[in-house]
Amino acid sequence: GGIAGAAYSPDSTLLAIASNIGIWIYDVQSGEPLALLTGHTGGVKSVAFSPDGTLLASGSDDDRIHLWDVSTGEIHHTMLGHIYEHCNVLFSPDGQVLANASDETRIRLWDVKTGDLHRTIEGHTHWVLNIAISPDGKLLASGGDDNMIHLWEISTGRHLHALSADWADVYSVAFSPDGQFLASGSIDGMIRLWDVKTGTLN
Repeated sequence: GGIAGAAYSPDSTLLAIASNIGIWIYDVQSGEPLALLTGHTGGVKSVAFSPDGTLLASGSDDDRIHLWDVSTGEIHHTMLGHIYEHCNVLFSPDGQVLANASDETRIRLWDVKTGDLHRTIEGHTHWVLNIAISPDGKLLASGGDDNMIHLWEISTGRHLHALSADWADVYSVAFSPDGQFLASGSIDGMIRLWDVKTGTLN
């Protein structure tokens, strides 16, 4: 199946591939396929391992997010995620929260232990294309095709900063390892570096 996303396990022994027919799990050292997870009824758009490597999250255009047990291939939880072409599933560094965003204006935060919706974050006026969580797990950044980047406090959902990308859709956001800066990549070919504390262009 066509490939839409990929993720390494935290110990780099496994590679998960999101495809049109399911999720392929490969042994990194040998390159051999170990399993094909087929619980979705649509193409899988995004995959992410939990920080401890025991769970795998997947988002599909069947509008479902599955949480899989990596060792057994069984589904722990299924959440309604409204998944379209651009999709992100992302664990917080402590593994307790799963964030998802797709071709809509909302970002959803899920409780990994229960599968319940923890919080819905809204602020974009058009599709959210990419999200990132800070290394300390306190902040979430989102970029969209409304030419905006937003910074949020995960614990409360409080909006911290709105950053304009100069009339260019934002396809990528990433925090620096120390969490002090945010890099954004836009359709205009520019990479911008932002000060997270002040929300200003560096």
